[in-house]
Amino acid sequence: MQLPIRTSDKRINSDPEMTIQRKDSLIWYYLNLHNTVYPGIKEWFYVEKEFVLKTGLSYMDQNAPYIYPSPVNYSFDGKVFYELRKKDEFMNYLKSGRVYKSSMITIYEQGYNYVKFIKANIREQITVQNAGE
Repeated sequence: MQLPIRTSDKRINSDPEMTIQRKDSLIWYYLNLHNTVYPGIKEWFYVEKEFVLKTGLSYMDQNAPYIYPSPVNYSFDGKVFYELRKKDEFMNYLKSGRVYKSSMITIYEQGYNYVKFIKANIREQITVQNAGE
């Protein structure tokens, strides 16, 4: 998943003449969103993707019992889980998956809270500017 970067964003980031003053904090927060927050989200997205593609699918292909025909809505009534949970490696696999999911939730929540923070600052600036008119 490639996060979109507009040409104007690149120009702002790569302009050696441009400095961001503290009074321009909204610009700084916006750039930080693209330079720090989005790459962190993207990195964890790929960590999870690699975990599923390289570990999860291959593990299930090699270790899950074969059930045919597939039940309605792919509900196995716990048959696959109850068979696999007897193995320590499966329980470790689940534990690793939970760690990844927990990390993903934390990263997404931090990104979401950062965007909420920026929006609150923008609203505050708009209110200040409207009061000055």
